[in-house]
Order: sequence, then C-alpha cells, then structure tokens
Amino acid sequence: NDDIKVASPAELIEGGFYHKHPKEWAGILPASLDEAVYSFLLANVIRDLRGDKQQPRTMMVNMSRFTKVQKYIKTHIEKLYKYIFDSVNIDFSDNSNKNTHLHVYKKFYEVWESHYSHLGISIDKIMQKSTLLEAIGKIKVVVVNSAKDSDKLDYMGNTRIIAIGGLALSR
Repeated sequence: NDDIKVASPAELIEGGFYHKHPKEWAGILPASLDEAVYSFLLANVIRDLRGDKQQPRTMMVNMSRFTKVQKYIKTHIEKLYKYIFDSVNIDFSDNSNKNTHLHVYKKFYEVWESHYSHLGISIDKIMQKSTLLEAIGKIKVVVVNSAKDSDKLDYMGNTRIIAIGGLALSR
C-alpha cells in the first residue's frame, strides 16, 4: 500500500485505527501521529539550540502489539520524515520569510504555536533551514519488537530515534 492515509478523529470511527484491530490491519492512521512526528522534530531543534546536541532523544510510538501493524506504522513515519526532510532541504530558502507559504513550514508553525511558543525562543531562530537540517538530519526510524529481524535501540550509533513497537518497546 503506497498511499497511507491519515484521518481526523471523526474519520477514525469509520475504518481508522482503533484499539482492537486485526494482525493484518493497514487502515487509516490518526492525524495526531503526524503532529507527534512534527513535534518531535521541533523538540530536536529546541534541544540543539539549548546546547544539548549530544544527548540521546527517542520518540516512542506504541500503537499496536502486532509486528505487521508496527511495520505499517514505520512505513508511514519514514515517508512522512522523508517528505519533511526533503522539503526543508530542497524547498526551504535560507531566508525563512520566504518559506511561510510552504506546507511543511505551516505545519511546523502550527505545532510550534500549539506546544512550544511559550518557551520564549523566536520562531525565526527555529525555522532557519540550516538549524532544521542539522537537528533533524540524523533521525532513524526503527521497529523494536520480539521478532528476529527487530531493530535495537542503539544509542552508540544514533542518538535520535523514532522507535515503533509494542510489548517489547514498553518493557
């Protein structure tokens, strides 16, 4: 499935992600998952600006205990991350005032206003192309579960991880 759909809370009632889902589930993911990814990326920028560049950071996504569903979620997050990174890398200008019309800029700004604007850091400082690229450029998306081909949380090789899992991740 190349087109992973993201749903609003109202749409989740009809065919979306729900608590009791089958092992083969591949339906509509909640829009809050995308917002969480944008929020994690912004948190990386903020920590870098605060001089905390070497500390490990992990976003943990624990939505399903089923490995196939975890891989489906991973695919979605990898596609979203690539879209965001490519947009910043290719579409963003070094002059952040020229980026305000871009979808990724607007989404970052929306998440910033909802969760981080109270921090007293200028949004202009956050939305600099070079600052964003440095902060989000080395994020790795992994699945951590009991399967033999499962990834491991290895902070020696990479300190910025989005980990998707179920029971093994929650331990």
